Amino acid sequence: MNIKQIITTALLMLLFVSPLSYGFQSEMKFTEIEKEVSSRLAQGEDVEQIINNALNSGVQVVNLTMALLVAGQDEGQVVRTMIGRGANHKAVISTAMGMAGTNLGSIISAAIEAGVKPESVITIAIETGVSPAVVRKVAAENGVSETVISATVSELNVEDDTQEETTTDDTTSEETLDTTPVTISDGTASPS
Repeated sequence: MNIKQIITTALLMLLFVSPLSYGFQSEMKFTEIEKEVSSRLAQGEDVEQIINNALNSGVQVVNLTMALLVAGQDEGQVVRTMIGRGANHKAVISTAMGMAGTNLGSIISAAIEAGVKPESVITIAIETGVSPAVVRKVAAENGVSETVISATVSELNVEDDTQEETTTDDTTSEETLDTTPVTISDGTASPS
């Protein structure tokens, strides 16, 4: 190859370089993160590596959590991995719980496995808008003691609908929880 061919080849490579080479950037908006996540998944990159790269680049935790879940990734794996990598657990848990169709039991279990105290997970769930009765049931199914559950719900001073709900609610940790959708404005996402 002569110098002209080398330069031409180099310029063509720069022109057609994959978006992956630019990687995650801290100022990325939700739609950009979503495209980057989808592209990386399509190219076979695993979720843990995507999370590491994104968090190391300073990508917003809420936007990354949403992008991974919108891409169809397992909420338990996303929650466990992101919290395990040092992401703000409240942002991760509340975002995952705030997305329609997510499995509450998987999220609670993953958060506890990642080291979040059960009291904190229960508090976040209720603050996110999950019924205390559903939280009680799913937390108990995931090994949280009734003492911890009762004390946490009591501390929150919320109306405990357990009596009403236990006779009519058939939700289990295997079913999905349909909650209020997430609002996206100006590329920044937040649970509604």
